[in-house]
Amino acid sequence: MTQQQFSNAVEKTLGTIAVWETSKPPRGEALLDLAEFAWRNQHAALSRDFELLFLDEVIPRLNGPTLFRTNDDGTSGFMLVRFDNLEEARRRVQSMHRLVNHLEEAAKQ
Repeated sequence: MTQQQFSNAVEKTLGTIAVWETSKPPRGEALLDLAEFAWRNQHAALSRDFELLFLDEVIPRLNGPTLFRTNDDGTSGFMLVRFDNLEEARRRVQSMHRLVNHLEEAAKQ
């Protein structure tokens, strides 16, 4: 695949692709775009690598658990959790259990 074909496939400019290759690797949302492209082209391991690079960039900026909701009524979503030791991990798991209980109650209504 040429740079031009690749830039068309990932919907980025040829200049962006050249910058990624020569001076500044992709960051942020671009990593997720590349993960999606790799997944669509049956490269699951590469897709996972791009996702992990994205998480390596995002997680250190978290001060605690961060909840991302995917719909307006809060009945679905995901949580990204950072912890530094076993006790903190236990507290985060307890927090997730409370969230699950809340989501179960919301789903009943």
